[in-house]
Amino acid sequence: MKSLLPRIFNTVAPLGVPLAWRQLTRDRKRFATAIVGVTFGVVLMLYQVGLYTAANRMVVFPHHALKGEIVITSRNYEYFYSNRPFSRRVLYRVQAFPEVASVAPLGVDFLKWKNTVTGVDKMIGILSINPSENPFILPDVTSQAGLLTNGENVLFDSQSAKADFGNIGEAFRNQGEVISEIEHSRVRVKGLFSMGQSLAVTGHVIVSDEGMGRIHPNRSANMINLGMVSL
Repeated sequence: MKSLLPRIFNTVAPLGVPLAWRQLTRDRKRFATAIVGVTFGVVLMLYQVGLYTAANRMVVFPHHALKGEIVITSRNYEYFYSNRPFSRRVLYRVQAFPEVASVAPLGVDFLKWKNTVTGVDKMIGILSINPSENPFILPDVTSQAGLLTNGENVLFDSQSAKADFGNIGEAFRNQGEVISEIEHSRVRVKGLFSMGQSLAVTGHVIVSDEGMGRIHPNRSANMINLGMVSL
């Protein structure tokens, strides 16, 4: 054992203890303070990188859930949830081009969802679609879009904040249906999908164009916020 330690030391430091190490360890308090300072800086940097990455991921959750190579928006587009409506006729004119395989309209709005536990209203992101022209690539939406032909039926994002909207996911799995209200109009949660919260809103629900007209009669049925174009 005694002969092994010198050999290990000679392998690691064949020229002896480096001068730089002797300088660092001469004042141990200063050395410890330097280590703490560098560690704090590295941790802070990693925290900022993690926060930046998480924020960027949250921003693009809705974008990644949509299909198509081209997105049509109004000229007043600011971000996904702030986009002045435009006529869906614009989208259907694009369908005449031979390069276009299909188009799908999407409405985006903020409306009040009644928390199924507390009864308190909370703003939720409403995504309205034509069930026969589904703009989403999410498998759960694609397989359940037919349920939205009934104007009362909605699909609820299972990753929405439970504290804001109630534990809809668990209630749906236990009961097979959850009844709530959007803008004081009754809705039935008939299915779940998974997309995720964004920086602008903590929950999402998908309704049909017919359902949106029933919930929000002041919104013109001819107006949409996004047009997804598949080539």
